[in-house]
Amino acid sequence: MRALKVVFNVAISRNSSLIECYPFSSKRAEKSKFRIKNAARKKGEALNIDQLRKFIAFNAMPGTSLWEAKAIWLFSLYAQGMNFRDFCFLKKGNISESTLSYIRSKTKNSKTNEEKIRVPISSPLKEILNHQSITEDGYWRC
Repeated sequence: MRALKVVFNVAISRNSSLIECYPFSSKRAEKSKFRIKNAARKKGEALNIDQLRKFIAFNAMPGTSLWEAKAIWLFSLYAQGMNFRDFCFLKKGNISESTLSYIRSKTKNSKTNEEKIRVPISSPLKEILNHQSITEDGYWRC
């Protein structure tokens, strides 16, 4: 959404009549403000242990979009909170018999924090990895 806001802001700076179509502001007075707000700094609520157990126990049919969504969420959980983008860029070479290792996309080109993250592969994580298919260019399908 942030990228879309930037596109709108640039277009409006070149043609002020487009401000009437600006979808990111509900108040007319705010339509003239062309800045992207920072995150709300409000943390979401975490699942409690019972909710997490119910989620894990939920039986989704393999191959369905519901199963895929559950698998990706659990993969992130088991991989110590791996970002979805990092999951999408995993290659077969990132995975050994016992360890998943990768460099975060967010810090990949920074000079200060380009260290490899190593995650031990637990049996639930291994099960998800076994069900993930690989694209022609060697990436895990997401």
